[in-house]
Amino acid sequence: NELIEKYPNPLLITIDDGYDDGYTIVLPLLKEYNFKANFAIVGMYTKEQEPSAYLIPAEIKEMAESGYAEFGNHTNLLHDKEFYELQDLYDNKNNYSLIKEDYLAMKVTTLYS
Repeated sequence: NELIEKYPNPLLITIDDGYDDGYTIVLPLLKEYNFKANFAIVGMYTKEQEPSAYLIPAEIKEMAESGYAEFGNHTNLLHDKEFYELQDLYDNKNNYSLIKEDYLAMKVTTLYS
């Protein structure tokens, strides 16, 4: 396969939750080494303003425009639940609509469009 020959050792970088070090530490490294990464952002955390432990919309916009970072949805409000709450939520098929609604509520592209 041509892609396997061109990229014999592929690397996928994913960053979870959207902490601010994605902007202060990871983005400069991505630029330095010409790598790209995917960031999965928790919606409820992006609503905060500076100073914040999480990425804020202006940083997300700058990172997306740099071409070194892509963004995707993580969760919106479900992230801070305890493990047993999440396990119960995912085990009960009647909750799928709640999970889908939470996922879709976080439209990360609206943060930097």
